[in-house]
Amino acid sequence: KDGVLFSKDTKTLIGCPPALSYSFNKLPKETETIGVFAFVCNKYIKEINIPETVTKIQMNAFRACPNLTSVFLPTSATEIQGDTFSFCPSLTDVKLSNKVAAIGPSAFAYCDSLKKFSIPDSVTYLGWNPFEGSGCIEVEDNVYYVGKWCVGGDKNRLTKLGLRDGTVGDAETSS
Repeated sequence: KDGVLFSKDTKTLIGCPPALSYSFNKLPKETETIGVFAFVCNKYIKEINIPETVTKIQMNAFRACPNLTSVFLPTSATEIQGDTFSFCPSLTDVKLSNKVAAIGPSAFAYCDSLKKFSIPDSVTYLGWNPFEGSGCIEVEDNVYYVGKWCVGGDKNRLTKLGLRDGTVGDAETSS
């Protein structure tokens, strides 16, 4: 439909060619899922405003979209899967609802321009290195933070054990 590949029942958007400009207000109302690698490397996407009908955005769905600057996810999306927005160097503005419970591994990794990020209070799980190489990381005593969450650290330079006051959780780690 309009150059985009959907499942037969249009419940899943399977793929959009990287050279196709796409407007999310054209999504069929039946669409519930944006599939794995659906928009990978799409250079035309600048803003994502996903409608409430979408409940699942799968891994790598928007990975490496070089001109993506803004993401607005619906309250129906309760999980950001792994690598969903990784390697989007122009991403500056992300709005998540207070229904998001999980942010997967490397979900926003290497989003260089992402200087501010607000993790909703509803989040109870952060995967491994969800913000690695992104601009929103704060460093204190060689420990990496995004808001009230510990998201990693430089284990070769840690000099003391402990987290700053007010830390509500920590991301998965490899060790």
